[in-house]
Amino acid sequence: MQLINKIFNILTIGLLIVFSACSSSEYGGVIPRKAPSARFLLLDGSYIPLEAYSGRVVILSFWGVFCSSSKAKLERLNEMASRVNPQKVVFLAASVDKLDDEAELFSYIKEEPIDNVIHAFSGNEGKDEAFVAFEGEDVPQIFIIDPRGTVVAKDTGSGFVEDYLEENNLFLD
Repeated sequence: MQLINKIFNILTIGLLIVFSACSSSEYGGVIPRKAPSARFLLLDGSYIPLEAYSGRVVILSFWGVFCSSSKAKLERLNEMASRVNPQKVVFLAASVDKLDDEAELFSYIKEEPIDNVIHAFSGNEGKDEAFVAFEGEDVPQIFIIDPRGTVVAKDTGSGFVEDYLEENNLFLD
C-alpha cells in the first residue's frame, strides 16, 4: 500500500509539472489567469474600471517617473501605441509615483510627449489600488490582458509586447 501511495504521489507531482509547463504563456512566462478587478484614477480625476476595456487587448504598464528604465519602456510602449488600432488595443500607463512627484510626472508626460497611452496616477505609490490588485512587485512591470480579460503575459521589458502585437496582427502597418 505504501508503494502505491508513493507511486501515486510521484505521478501527481509529475503531472503538475507537465501541466504547469504547458499552461505557461509564451509571452512573459506567466500562467494565464483572469485579470483582477481594478480601477484606475485617470489624470482628469475620474476613475475607470479595467472592465471598461473589455473586448480589447490591454497593455498595462506600471511605471514611475523616478525610474529611468520605466521611462524608456513607457516611451517604447507609446511608440507602439501609435501603430495599433485603438478600437482593438489600449495602452494604459499607471504611475506608481508618490503624490509629491506629481509636478515632475506631469512635466515629463508633457515634455516627451507621451500621448498615445492613457495615463493613470493615484499618488499612492506601491499602495495604488491597481498595483496592489495586480500584485505588482516593482517597476517597470507590464501586463498583457487579452480581450476576454485574461492576463496572458507579465514581464519587465517591452519586447514581449511587440512580439504579441505582431503575432496577433494588431499593428496597422
